[in-house]
Amino acid sequence: MPKKDYMKCYFGCRTKGPFHRFPKPDYPHSDRFDSWKAVLSPAIQNKGDSYICDNVRICDFHFEDRYRLPSKRLTRTGVPTLNIPIRSCVERTGYLLKPSTNQSNFGHFHKTGDAGPSGCVPSINLDDSQREQHLENTADGTAAAREVMSPPTALNPPPYEGVVERRAVPVELHNTTDGRPVARLGTCLPIHSTSAEEAARLALITHHYAGLFTENILSPLGELAYVRLDADTVEKVFVNRSRRILITSSDGRLAQWRAVPTFESRNRYVAGTPVVDGGGALVSVVLARRHNHYALAANDGEGGYFDTTEPWRVMDPPAGALVYADRWFTTREELRAYVSSLGPVDAGAPTPVLHRGARTRVSLVAPGGRQIAHVHLHTALTDDVEYL
Repeated sequence: MPKKDYMKCYFGCRTKGPFHRFPKPDYPHSDRFDSWKAVLSPAIQNKGDSYICDNVRICDFHFEDRYRLPSKRLTRTGVPTLNIPIRSCVERTGYLLKPSTNQSNFGHFHKTGDAGPSGCVPSINLDDSQREQHLENTADGTAAAREVMSPPTALNPPPYEGVVERRAVPVELHNTTDGRPVARLGTCLPIHSTSAEEAARLALITHHYAGLFTENILSPLGELAYVRLDADTVEKVFVNRSRRILITSSDGRLAQWRAVPTFESRNRYVAGTPVVDGGGALVSVVLARRHNHYALAANDGEGGYFDTTEPWRVMDPPAGALVYADRWFTTREELRAYVSSLGPVDAGAPTPVLHRGARTRVSLVAPGGRQIAHVHLHTALTDDVEYL
């Protein structure tokens, strides 16, 4: 290919770059490659993966700031979501779409007509009271349909942020005793959303993932996942295993902790929002958030459990403090004096303690104050974590 034709954006943008190559189509990059490939027309897709990697480039104009590094390269999770021409989306999906009114991202779309068959996860049958069609004239004269779906698991209304696709994921929506919404898919239920009585019952009959009760073993969590927004809409996200959030949970039998994977989104999800894979199998649910990063229930990553009936205590020691059990000290002399004053380990249920901060650690403390176990955690984020 001549050089003057080589450095052009697929979408025909008038720019000097930078231009970004497609990810490799092989594992572990295959999911990300498929997301890039999805913005291409069928004619280009049919030319094959090798042709796309060798010949197609997408300029910086189509990537959000969060995907850009100071070197002008993209992060390993970067996908084109901005300023995607409507025609390209219509060709590859068969849906009638219109750009989002969100001016910060013209690549966000919401449906404006018949979207055809649902995705590969089970469909929800909605009656007339659950689905209302409203047609309104848009500024360009196009008739747009607004579908009111029940129940949504996103707190923000459409048009949604991010890479949005049409796929049905069934769910029930309930309220906790303090009025917070929580999604429930089958027997999957966040532990922090249960009452003490319900937790005691479920602890005997279900699996205890990090922060989650479930009767079924979850499918493996890959690099790409789909998070439910409403009855027939999901957000396509990339799972981040380098930015982990520490989740703690107690069910009356075990006190568990785990540094779980996250995904980034500007949508606002409720606790228990289902997360599925490309085949529609449940791989996780949403548990907590830290700014725009959501924590996923998972059994991979640093973690463990204490065999105790006591709930977690959370503490925030000052920077540089010396931590022992459920206390901290400013000098080693104070620490030694306190430990010397303690008697032997008392009988009774010990208390699990999470010490947040730059040096995160968990401790198990006997009723008399003596420390039974102490574990340093090196990779987990613990500050500003909000359980949903």
